[in-house]
Amino acid sequence: MRVMLTSPSRPVALALARLLASHGHDIIGVESDKRFLWTAPARYSKAYTEVYDTRTDSAALHNALQTIDLAISCAETPPETDSETALFEKLRKLSSARLITQHPSTIDEELWASWCEVMDFHLFGGLEDQDLQDGEETLYETHAFVTSSTLRTFLVTTSAGGLRERDFIIIPAGDALHDVLFNYTQAFLDAVVQDARCEAGGLEGVDTHISLTFSVSERITDEGFATEKVVRPVRCASGMHDSLILLIKHLEDHGLTQYLEEAYTNFETSSSDDTTIMPLTLPIDTQLPSTLRGTYSLLRVLLELVQVLWRLVRAPLDAGGWRELANLVMMMLVWGLFFKEERWDALDPWPTVVQWCVRMPLEGVTLLWQVEYFWWIGWMKRCESCIWVQLWNEKKKKTTKKGGDRVAIGAQRDV
Repeated sequence: MRVMLTSPSRPVALALARLLASHGHDIIGVESDKRFLWTAPARYSKAYTEVYDTRTDSAALHNALQTIDLAISCAETPPETDSETALFEKLRKLSSARLITQHPSTIDEELWASWCEVMDFHLFGGLEDQDLQDGEETLYETHAFVTSSTLRTFLVTTSAGGLRERDFIIIPAGDALHDVLFNYTQAFLDAVVQDARCEAGGLEGVDTHISLTFSVSERITDEGFATEKVVRPVRCASGMHDSLILLIKHLEDHGLTQYLEEAYTNFETSSSDDTTIMPLTLPIDTQLPSTLRGTYSLLRVLLELVQVLWRLVRAPLDAGGWRELANLVMMMLVWGLFFKEERWDALDPWPTVVQWCVRMPLEGVTLLWQVEYFWWIGWMKRCESCIWVQLWNEKKKKTTKKGGDRVAIGAQRDV
């Protein structure tokens, strides 16, 4: 099968491309990032047979779209650029490919609001809904992949637990909260499917990624001997989440990647089937252990380590700096044991090498240049401006001189 992935340099897109390529599928990527296009990590990955740019490879991309069997949107929420929307519209006209994109109903605010009103959020623990204070709540997100209106993967994550920004941990299957949030996600999917069928005037399958955010808080019961949890919906979105990286890694460790490959490439299953398909989760089977809890970025960790060390160099007696260093070292140990680096793969290392050693330094230099972090950058900008002005004036003089010479030659011919 020929599969197209948008935003192919995202860590989750790279992980999915590697999995599908390992099962013999032909993977192409479509980039729309204008910054340092030649440094896009996807261009150096063995998983992709071709990577196209929507701005410079229009002719080649047009031909490639006609051969696509499956197109998957890997963009963040909302989409990184409007060009992705135009790309999928063009793909609908050129081929009959199956599209896994951001379904409009999943981000319909009216649908989400009406569903929240209809659902009975008495929540587990037998509590009635109540007003919650922001300081007492913890946010949990459910991430589901849906094909033919059927849940195929389901993961629950939270950023709580002392992790850095954008890092998260997985709530394992079998946890009481995991089961409760699964029921709410399934109920919302049913509402999305019903809405899609009403809009299409008949049976309409939904193929998308859904992410729902819930707030969970605890309070002491009236008896005072236990605590009860209260859950309320916060927001919804559609888009592929990085937690899929953990599921892929878990399946690879246990030789079960064919299940996820089938979930993305086999569309024969529908919600009308008599058999019930259980979604893939982490761990996929309660009999299988899973030490993975979340993902992390080694580059961000190293940058934070450098900042802490620089703080200690400037103030060696700063007790706060030493505490921060000890906490960071402890977290690095935890990350190394129970977490996965979001982009690195020993069998496909070049995307990570290019990202760390080429793209990130270029982005850093560009940022320093734009904000004039050092005093001499402003001086260099003024010099550069003067040079360009001189070159422009020289070019203008040459153009004027050539025009004058042509007029003189024409006058001589007339004489």
